[in-house]
Amino acid sequence: MNGPIEDIATELGFQGNPFLQGLVVSIFIVGAFFGSLGSSALVDKFGCKRTLQIVSIPLIIGALLRYLLPLYRVLYS
Repeated sequence: MNGPIEDIATELGFQGNPFLQGLVVSIFIVGAFFGSLGSSALVDKFGCKRTLQIVSIPLIIGALLRYLLPLYRVLYS
């Protein structure tokens, strides 16, 4: 998390503020905790391979949106 937090802080405009950087890191850790609790039920129901495929869908959609949004802004602005 040490590498990405610098980029996140720069992008969101709170670079150099250790409190906000710590808060962002803590939010990631809390999210990982709740994600692991939720994924245990999916692994029991679908198995490891199918669960990995299911939880990858939002990541793929997010990456596509991140890539396509600047193209959309350029074309329609």
